[in-house]
Amino acid sequence: MQLLLKPYIRSLEQTILFKIIRQQPYLAQRYPFFDFYNHPHLSIAQAKSILPETIFDNQVKFGVVRHPVDWIISVFKHWQRIYHLDPNKTKTYRAVKTLEDFVLFRLDHYVPIQALQFIDKAGVLQLDHVGNFAHLNLFAESMTSILNIEGSLQRINVAPSKQKYIPSKKDISLIEKACRLDFELFDFDQAQGSGFISVKKNKGIEVDLATELEKAGGNYFDPWIFAPSMSKDGFLVPNERLSKQ
Repeated sequence: MQLLLKPYIRSLEQTILFKIIRQQPYLAQRYPFFDFYNHPHLSIAQAKSILPETIFDNQVKFGVVRHPVDWIISVFKHWQRIYHLDPNKTKTYRAVKTLEDFVLFRLDHYVPIQALQFIDKAGVLQLDHVGNFAHLNLFAESMTSILNIEGSLQRINVAPSKQKYIPSKKDISLIEKACRLDFELFDFDQAQGSGFISVKKNKGIEVDLATELEKAGGNYFDPWIFAPSMSKDGFLVPNERLSKQ
C-alpha cells in the first residue's frame, strides 16, 4: 500500500527544505516535518502523538492483519533471511534456530501481536477499516474506492517458494497463547471471501493492550526492533510469560 499511496504524499514531504530541517533531531520528530512516507512501520500510536488532533481525527485510518499463525511464520521466515544470519547480531539472535525459539525470543520482550501497530496508548483500536491479508487484493480494491484513488497493489518482500515451514501442533499452541490478544480482538474465523476483518466487542481488552504497548515501547513501538532480556552470556533467558497464562 505504501507504493500505491506514493503519488498522494504531501507536496513538501520530500523537498530539500524539509530534508534540511530534518537534520535537526527535535524538528525531525515534529509535525509537519516528520517523514511519514519513509517510516512504513510507524505505529499509529506514534502517528497520533505527532499529528495535531484535528488532522489525526480527520484521516481515514486502515491496516491489514493476518491469521496469527501465518503471520508469525511469515515474520520468522523474514527473520531467517534478513536478521538471523547477520554476523553482527548478538549470540541471542544467532541462538534462535526454530519457530519455538523465535516466539519465545519475542516474548522475552513483549507479546508479538499485530494489534500493537494499530492502537493508541490507551489500548484503543484506531482503525476505521481492518483488512484481511488472505484477501488483500479485495481489500485494496475496496480501499482505493473509499479513498478515491487509483492504482494497483504491488507485493513486496515475498518469501522464496523454497522457504517453507510447516508448524507442529506445539508451535501452533504456542503461537495461539502468545497471540491471545489478537485472537480476542480480530475475528479471524469470519466467512472467507471478504476483504475485511471484523473487530470483536471485547470488554477489558483495552487495558491489556495498553499494558503490552507500553512494554513494547509505547509511542515508539517498532515491530522490527527487538530488545529481549538476555543473560550475562548473551543467550536467551528462560521465559515465564506463557506459564503464567
